[in-house]
Amino acid sequence: MSKKWLLAFATPAVILLVGILTIGGRGGYWRLNALLSWLDGPLASMGIVLAGVSIAYSTIKKRYDRTLLVAVVVLAVTSVAPFKARAGSTPVPAAPVQVARNLIMVTFDGVRADVFWSSNVTTARWLSENGVSAEIFYTVFPTVTYPTHTSLFTGATPEVHGVQENEGDAMRIACMRLETIMQLLKSQGFRIGVTGGYFLRNTVIGVGGDMVEVGMLSPDKAADHAIAFIERYRDERFFLAVHMAESDSMGHLYGDSSLQYRAAIEFQDRQLGRIVDELRQLGILNETLILLTSDHGMMGNKHHNVIPLCDVLCVPLVMYGPGLKKGFKLESATIIDLAPTACYLLGFNPPRNSEGLILFPALDPALQGEDAIASSWNETYSYGVSLIRIRVVFKVLKCYLAVMTVALALIIISRARRKQ
Repeated sequence: MSKKWLLAFATPAVILLVGILTIGGRGGYWRLNALLSWLDGPLASMGIVLAGVSIAYSTIKKRYDRTLLVAVVVLAVTSVAPFKARAGSTPVPAAPVQVARNLIMVTFDGVRADVFWSSNVTTARWLSENGVSAEIFYTVFPTVTYPTHTSLFTGATPEVHGVQENEGDAMRIACMRLETIMQLLKSQGFRIGVTGGYFLRNTVIGVGGDMVEVGMLSPDKAADHAIAFIERYRDERFFLAVHMAESDSMGHLYGDSSLQYRAAIEFQDRQLGRIVDELRQLGILNETLILLTSDHGMMGNKHHNVIPLCDVLCVPLVMYGPGLKKGFKLESATIIDLAPTACYLLGFNPPRNSEGLILFPALDPALQGEDAIASSWNETYSYGVSLIRIRVVFKVLKCYLAVMTVALALIIISRARRKQ
């Protein structure tokens, strides 16, 4: 291929990569990574199809440039080459400090952050006023229940745990291959309980949950099971996962701007209030870490196969419990940060293959001191940026190669159509 062609192909790639490397913030890379993940497959498929068409068409017309045909084959093959992300390892600059005794993770399914905070969620507001929330909190892409919950419980991204759809087998394999927070805490003598969607059964395979109440449960029924579990094991250390799905159902049926969607969110908040009241009555509220979030947002009445904008990527976050600041708002965080942060406050290192960050800015300065916390955060944040940046660079290159494949295939077809 001539120098002119090489220059034409290489120059935009160099400009693109330089621009990407200057983004800087973790949140910017996180959004770009989601967008590229959404584009990668369709672009590669289009490139392969057009490459095949261009080769066949130019052969039929008996007018082709061998150099261009070789180039389009090379581009097509490289654009679909699998990129296997290496698992990260959450840095732990300071030894974990046990300040929390128990952990409760609550997910409201399909709740976008802006609708959540504009609703009458009195329990969540009380928890955030006495704990931590976030200006922007990102879930992972694909924005569907199984991949996002797998990320929540492992601290790993879908590139690492491999769950891309709502497939029970894939989630079960991922939760057995990687260490989940359930496995880690079970090995430390915790009682393990899960209640809500049927998919939660996949998270305790091989763990032996002390309570597994899953299925098509209403939010109040899930809260009933949660309260019974807390009462039974109040004198022991426990982990409890509570999933409430009515908000997702109402979002799909009526849309994210409907009264039904907002009412479902508020109803689930009241059920969370029942759980908080039970902890308070038993005298264990202030020794229990409560994490509330959502698995994905909603765009209209969809969240799957849509452009990964903030409507589906941005979800609410509330953290309450010992070791956390009161009334503090994080600038940004991601769903893979919750497992490492929770483990740190429970006195353990994060799960193996966890890639998230320990959210040091949210921690009470009394744990380590302001300077130590700032130093720890600088180290972990730099790691988080570098990890997502390298994945973005690889995905940009793959998408760029796919676009170049399409462009070159169209050039070949155009040349073949010219009259002899």
